[in-house]
Amino acid sequence: MKRTHLFSTLAVVAAIAVGTGFIDAVKLRRTFAAGQKETFVSTMTMKLNADTPMGAQESEIITESKTTIEYLSITDGKANYKSTTKLSKLDGTGMAGSMLPSVDTLPALITTGKVDDRNRTTDVKMEGGGNNPMMQMMTGGFDPGRLAMFLQLPEEALADGATFDVLVPKSPSLFPEDQKLKATFVGTQKVGDKSMWVVKMSGSLKTQPDMKAMAAGGNGGGGGMGDMEMKMTGTTDVDSTLWFDPVTGGLFKTEGKMKGKSNVEIVNMNMTINVSLDSSFKIEQKN
Repeated sequence: MKRTHLFSTLAVVAAIAVGTGFIDAVKLRRTFAAGQKETFVSTMTMKLNADTPMGAQESEIITESKTTIEYLSITDGKANYKSTTKLSKLDGTGMAGSMLPSVDTLPALITTGKVDDRNRTTDVKMEGGGNNPMMQMMTGGFDPGRLAMFLQLPEEALADGATFDVLVPKSPSLFPEDQKLKATFVGTQKVGDKSMWVVKMSGSLKTQPDMKAMAAGGNGGGGGMGDMEMKMTGTTDVDSTLWFDPVTGGLFKTEGKMKGKSNVEIVNMNMTINVSLDSSFKIEQKN
C-alpha cells in the first residue's frame, strides 16, 4: 500500500515537473561559422485608411524585399556580419501609394556589426541606404523580419510557456526610445520533416517617426513630402509567430499581423489626419 502511494506521489511530482518546465527546458542559442550565409525573402501588405477633410481615403502598399546576411569571420566568440536588404517591389494605391518613391531610387540597406550567441548585436554601422531615412522607414524602421533575424535571446533556459522580453531598439525613423515586446516560448513543433523552436511575440509600440528627416533624406523620391511640415505619433500592435532552427538557432520563418493608429499633423496646412493601419507579413529563409 505504501509502495502504491509512493508511486502515485512520484507520478504527480513528475507531472508537475513537466508542467512547470523542470524537465526539458531549452536554452536558445545561435551558432555561427565563417562563410555562413542566410537569405530571407520578405513580403508585406499594408492597408491604410485615412480620415481626411476630403473624406475617407483608402490606400494599400505592397513591399517585397530580399535580405542576405553573411557571417564573415568569428572573433572572440562573436560573428562579424554584413546584412544587405534590397527592396524589389514597392507598389501602392490611393493617397499613400501616390507618395511612394520609385523602388529604383532606393539603394540597398547595408548593415555591418558583430553578433554573439544570444543574437546581441554590437558595433552596428549602416551604409548606403542605411543613411536614407525613407529607406529606413520602408525596410529598417520596424521591419518585423529584421527584428526576428536578430531576436535577442534570453540568458536562461526556457520551458514550454515561459516568457521573456524582446528589445525593440530606438530608431530615428520610427521609435523615440527603446521599447519591449513580450515573447512566449511555445516549444518544439514539426515543420515538414524538421523540428523547430516556436516563439510567439506580441505587444504594443509607440511610434514617432522623424518626418522632417525622412522628407529631407528622400533624395528627390519623397513624393512631395519635402514641401510639407509634418508630425506623426501613434501606436502599433504586433502579433507574430517565429520558427527557429534548433541546429543553428537562426530564424527559419516568421509571419504575423500589425495593426496601428496614427495622428498625422500637416503643420503648414493646419490639417490633422487620423490613419489606421492593418498589415500582414511573412519572412522566410530561402537558402
